[in-house]
Amino acid sequence: MPESPVVFQDLVFPAGQPTDAPYVGNSYRLTWCWRFPASGKGVFRVSDRVDVDLGYRLLEGGADNDEVYTFAFFHYVVAGVRVRF
Repeated sequence: MPESPVVFQDLVFPAGQPTDAPYVGNSYRLTWCWRFPASGKGVFRVSDRVDVDLGYRLLEGGADNDEVYTFAFFHYVVAGVRVRF
């Protein structure tokens, strides 16, 4: 819990007090996924039952309004292990 009061949209939430609020997921998320065959690029077969996946992802976004301009451009590597039972 915060040690000092929190002000959000002209409302003051006292420090040290739990707050309950409904959450509405009214935003969207879009995801792309590319699958390659087991012998394809970025997939390494460790054994007949285990594959290791490696990938690269680029995330770009930002906000432009009257109060603030932000921009983000992230590059990162993604890894995964797939085990078949």
